[in-house]
Formats: sequence, C-alpha cells, structure tokens
Amino acid sequence: MGAKVAISARKQSELDTASSYLTAKGIDVLTIVNDLGDAASRPDEQLVSNVLDRFGAVDILINNAGMVWGGAATDLTPENWSKVMALNVDACFRVAQTVARKSMIHESQARLSTSPRLRDLAVPGRTAIFSRWPITPAKARSSH
Repeated sequence: MGAKVAISARKQSELDTASSYLTAKGIDVLTIVNDLGDAASRPDEQLVSNVLDRFGAVDILINNAGMVWGGAATDLTPENWSKVMALNVDACFRVAQTVARKSMIHESQARLSTSPRLRDLAVPGRTAIFSRWPITPAKARSSH
C-alpha cells in the first residue's frame, strides 16, 4: 500500500497493538505517546513535530481524540464538563491548527477528518496522523 501512518495515544500498550496490526499490513507506522488533554505542555506541537521529523509532511489528519464522562449529564460538574470539552473539542482544534500551519497550508490540498472510514483516506505514499486508536465511523472532511 505504501502508506505512512503516525498514531498517538496516552498508553503505549494501545499503540503497540495498533502498530502490530498496521505493520502486518505493510504500513510504515510511527507511534507517539502523547496526552492531548495536557494543553499547557503543547502536546499538539510535539506530536506534529515528531511526525514531520519522521515523514516530512502530513497529508491527512484523522483527529479522533476524545473521552466520555460516565454517568448522567445531570450529575456532571462544570469541572468535569471542562475536562471533556478540553480534550474532545479544544485538543482536536489545536492539533488541526498545528498540522495546517506546519504542513498543509502551503500544499494545494489537505484532508482533515474526525473519525472517517479509513478506505476513504488511503492514499499510497501519503502520511496520515491518527490522534487516537481505534477509529470509529463518523466522518467530516475539509479541503484547503
């Protein structure tokens, strides 16, 4: 296939499982342990820099960081709501912005997505970042 993929998660064990699966399919994989919920440490900058150092460009971003808070919404505290939104919304925005700024804006086209079907984005010889594994099916695309 010729695909180059970077995947990121908080747990190395999750990355190892995903990497084994992808490598067995002939995909060049870079794994990066990264906590996108820790905005103060600028994990988006670290993630994108690592990918660019290895692959030189990001052609496709699949931005799927997220969490849920177990329990009823009526019991959710404002602090817990803020944690969920910081990861599910703010972190995804920061990663997309950083990728666009460092790799995609000067290209004639780019693909940004939140949890697409992988077959829609498979482009031989192109680099994709998966910001969380596994990937679930809801899709949104934007082209520059």
